[in-house]
Amino acid sequence: MTLSLRKFPLRVLLWLPLPVVVAWAANRERLDYADARAQLRAEARDVGLSAGNVVALRILRQFQELEFLAGAIRGAPDALDARSRALLRSSAAHNPELYALNVQSADGARITWTSTGAATRPICAPGDFTPLPRKPEFLLGPIRYAPSFHADVLPLRYRMVDAQGRTLYFVGSPYRVADLVPTHELDAGWSVAIRDLRDGHLLGASAGATLPRAGQVVSSVPIAGLPLSAEVGAPPGAVWQRYARGLGLRLAWRALVVLLTALGGLVIGRLLESRERLLRRNAARARYNALRAQVNQAMLGAHDVADLAAAVCWRVADEAPIRLVWIGRVDAAGAVEAFAHAGATDAPALD
Repeated sequence: MTLSLRKFPLRVLLWLPLPVVVAWAANRERLDYADARAQLRAEARDVGLSAGNVVALRILRQFQELEFLAGAIRGAPDALDARSRALLRSSAAHNPELYALNVQSADGARITWTSTGAATRPICAPGDFTPLPRKPEFLLGPIRYAPSFHADVLPLRYRMVDAQGRTLYFVGSPYRVADLVPTHELDAGWSVAIRDLRDGHLLGASAGATLPRAGQVVSSVPIAGLPLSAEVGAPPGAVWQRYARGLGLRLAWRALVVLLTALGGLVIGRLLESRERLLRRNAARARYNALRAQVNQAMLGAHDVADLAAAVCWRVADEAPIRLVWIGRVDAAGAVEAFAHAGATDAPALD
């Protein structure tokens, strides 16, 4: 196979590394963007865990407060003594996140005393409450709009029982949903809402931000011990911001690799072309030297000029890719006459 036949495959092999390097650089950028997304999800999970821990601590602290008040009050649910009423009012005043403190009947269907001063019906029916897994006396209600407070509340109840496990009464409080989600604990741009896993209702958003839409939710983190989850929404353009860190340096480095690959292919291609030209010149020179040697040999064996001319024409036509070789002379009339030729069967026409 000659060099001309191998020229195209050699060029393909020569430039093949360039698209491979370009594909590598593009894939690395894709992986870097995927890493930025994974980093954002990890940060969102940390935000969700932090917010969920704050929510759990706030709710459990209030349950413990209700448990303490339930054990401290004296008297029947509808006839509390003055000390118990004062204790409940003081606790309500020291907990601004609560709209009220209520004492409810054993069936949970009636408020017998409230810190707001007027007995009303409970916001939620008794069957709407869910006991916590490890604390069955802690009852968590669903999110409800309270017309008397003109706001969404999360009802909490503690069930007080006697030695036989019979319900004596409930001590409950409607928790301000607006105060449930942490605000100053979050970095700027993040939005957190608490989802009630029982009905999918969103309890509220942090820092006055809008509730994260489905496309903005980066992570949904269950809150341990509660039928709630923290829905975390990322700041706008968060993935791009993380991907853009060091982007200029990365692109410059990868562009340099692509450029060096292309330059290497160009230089090697030029070297191969130069080598091919040198080989062609050497091959032509070798054929020329071989032809000279054959002509010199023919001169030694020729008997006359005609024999020498015929031998030279024959050897040139046989060695070089020439269709017709001839040797002529000028006669007395000034015309060119071919007296030896080789290659074509007919004599050359010189007129």
